[in-house]
Formats: sequence, structure tokens, C-alpha cells
Amino acid sequence: HCLNRKEEKSMNIYTMTKNTINRQKKAGKLDKEQWQAKLDVFLMFDRITTEQYTELKELIGDSAAA
Repeated sequence: HCLNRKEEKSMNIYTMTKNTINRQKKAGKLDKEQWQAKLDVFLMFDRITTEQYTELKELIGDSAAA
């Protein structure tokens, strides 16, 4: 089945963000506060879904995910 444009865009941003977070974690260079701000903006402007936001927050180590 075919994703609509919005879903397609959110998957691209989500995948790119998830990969970058994982790379930074491995390198020990993850800035949680900076990522928190980025994730909030991505969510606010519909770049990622609420589910993706929660998963990425858990990935950066924020256990108080929304």
C-alpha cells in the first residue's frame, strides 16, 4: 500500500533522527536537552507522529516521555 505524503515525510524525518541519535549515543556525544528541543519542534510542526516522538524520547534516555 502507498503512504500518503505526510506519513512519508514523517517516516523520513523519524528514520533520519533515530539513526543520528543512535550514532551520537555510540560516540558518547548525545546532547539530551538539544534533542528534546528538536523533538518538540518536530512534533509541533507534524514532522513526526506522537508515537514516534515517544519512542525517540525514550531513545535519548528521557523516561518521562509524554
